[in-house]
Amino acid sequence: MQGLKNNKNIFFVSLSFFLWVLLPAIIGVAAEPTSGNVSSGIGINTSPPVTSPGQFFVWIAGVILLILLFLLGIWIWNQKLRALVVRRTQALTEAEDLKQAILDASPVGIGMVGKQNQLGWYNQAMTEMLGYQPDELKGCDVRVLYGDEKNCRQAGRDIKEVLKSGINVPIETMWRKKDGSFFECRFRFAPFDSSEYRGIVTAVDISESKQVEREVVTNERRLKAILESSPNPIVVYNENGSPTYINPAFTSVFGWTFSELQGNVIPYVPKDQMSITVDKIKELQKNGKSLCFETQRFNKAGETLDVLVNAATIQSVDSNVVSSIVINLTDLTDNKRLKNRLLQAEKMELVGTLAGGIAHDFNNILTAINGFSEIGERKARQYQSTLKEHQQVQVAAERARNLVAQLLTFSRKSEPVSKLLDLEHMVEDSLSMIERVIPRMIGVKFEPGEQTGHFINGDVNQLNQIMLNLCLNAADAMPDGGTLTIKIKTVRVADERCSACQSLFSGEYVKLQIQDTGSGIDEASVQDIFAPFYTTKVIGKGTGLGLSTVFGIVNSHGGHIVCQSKLDQGTTFNLFFPVAEAEAILTETEMPVEDVQPVASVAEVADCDRKTILVVDDEVIIREFVEESMVFYGYQTIAAANGEEALQLYQESGSRIDLVLLDISMPGMGGFHCLEGLLEIDPEVKVIMASGYFPDGLKNDPLKKGACGFLNKPFKVEALLEKIRSLLE
Repeated sequence: MQGLKNNKNIFFVSLSFFLWVLLPAIIGVAAEPTSGNVSSGIGINTSPPVTSPGQFFVWIAGVILLILLFLLGIWIWNQKLRALVVRRTQALTEAEDLKQAILDASPVGIGMVGKQNQLGWYNQAMTEMLGYQPDELKGCDVRVLYGDEKNCRQAGRDIKEVLKSGINVPIETMWRKKDGSFFECRFRFAPFDSSEYRGIVTAVDISESKQVEREVVTNERRLKAILESSPNPIVVYNENGSPTYINPAFTSVFGWTFSELQGNVIPYVPKDQMSITVDKIKELQKNGKSLCFETQRFNKAGETLDVLVNAATIQSVDSNVVSSIVINLTDLTDNKRLKNRLLQAEKMELVGTLAGGIAHDFNNILTAINGFSEIGERKARQYQSTLKEHQQVQVAAERARNLVAQLLTFSRKSEPVSKLLDLEHMVEDSLSMIERVIPRMIGVKFEPGEQTGHFINGDVNQLNQIMLNLCLNAADAMPDGGTLTIKIKTVRVADERCSACQSLFSGEYVKLQIQDTGSGIDEASVQDIFAPFYTTKVIGKGTGLGLSTVFGIVNSHGGHIVCQSKLDQGTTFNLFFPVAEAEAILTETEMPVEDVQPVASVAEVADCDRKTILVVDDEVIIREFVEESMVFYGYQTIAAANGEEALQLYQESGSRIDLVLLDISMPGMGGFHCLEGLLEIDPEVKVIMASGYFPDGLKNDPLKKGACGFLNKPFKVEALLEKIRSLLE
């Protein structure tokens, strides 16, 4: 438009110049001045404008110049107009190309719908989505997109609803490609009223997103089915520690429903387990790696359950921040009970094996006791000294006592108690029992390590059990004799593979090696020997629980097993136990030794003001032994055969009774009920309780119930005197 204005200006300037400058000049040249009308006083030229040939030519030249200037202005204006049209046309073409490029680059299919529902213009994304060539769809009816009259009519109804509501919401339907395949499509229709078109369509292929949605829904349903059907309690916590989901198994095991727990902290962590739980949660949030640990939890009824906790984190999509924690709890309560029963059954089977060797030792002991008793009796009849014979009887009785103590320690049913111990000393103590039960033609060699102090944290009873298991297996592999070698040393291992669990382990361990020169195990069987009920023995020999029990105990101690064996070359079991913490070892090795007070001599105890002791035991021989011993050492005694008789005697003579020696296991009311009765009569009564068999875990019970001391039978007179002296003096 600016170019047009410039051309017009040139034309009008030229015209104005001619009319106002040149034309008056021409006229002025051609005209001569005349006198005006006398009557009017005004001079008027009434002659022709050109009165000579020179003036005429001037006039003609001016007209021609005017025409030339006018034509020049028109030509210039036309050239400017042509250039402007070219530029405008080029700009419009470029704008159209840019619009087409933008529309073709769009991932969304865009098309124009004509007045007769025919397809007009559309972009490249539309042709690619439908599988057509660029110009194949032009002029086609929109019904070609559907391929199904039902879908087409439904889409038409949806479009009418959209237009009626005035809200341009997307419409989902099925479109058909050129090859006849259908795909899920989401499109919008916008009215566009022009002479050629009635609307604009934008469309996207949503087949993949719909498939992803279906897979997500399927996975959610699958995950829900897994969680709902899991026998293990599962709970999901939010960042505040409140549950956002619990599965039915959680309610079944622990008793709480989700409505009871929603928005609250689950009150099922015992106080003594709170510290380890908090530490594990912090470790989980810091490292982000799943972890597993054993602990305890309360149920709604207040019962304590042993559980295995497997925990993992769920991180938010936008960042690595932990948004939730998933806890899978395995109830180990029944499994632990069954495991303890299985271990006890294994013990009982080994006790049966021990019976032969122990019976042999007991018969030897009884032979010595009987023999020396007969000799002593004959010498006594002849008034000869029987001191040597009595000493030999005491030695034999002490051997029997130790043998019974070992048997009770091994066979006792008790909860595992882990404590710091020197594995070398434990093995030395076990060897005395092992040598009794394996055949005499098998030599036993013990080779302790060069360094002293092989400390681990372990349960003595369980370690004795695995020693006996492995040694008996070794003996079975050497029916014709051989050598059983036991070695101990502290070692550092790197990437050693456990034969039982196949995992790699590294670190500092105490290695217990048990090696035999027996028949060995073939390579294929070595892979299976730790499986429950697997055995290479003939039917009727062994339950197949031995090595699986050994692995279970070693694993519970944090250890590993490496088995090396070849047929006819023997078998070596290497048991690796983690070395105990240095601080605990230092405390153990530097523990001050208590001063041992010497037992009072006869002369010292005889001066005891004739204190009176009430001896309560249902065994006559025990009562007589204690009475004679106490009288010999200067005490007076009163005897009772049961609890009822003891209460009656104390009721009658309590004022002169200084101490009561009370057996626990007696017919009638028993020792504990008798103790209660004595305390009712005299709250200050001094009572020492005794028993031939009392579990280690319950030995503090007599003290809790009011007794002043406890003695294990058989006890020595010196031990009894020391207890009495400590209470009465």
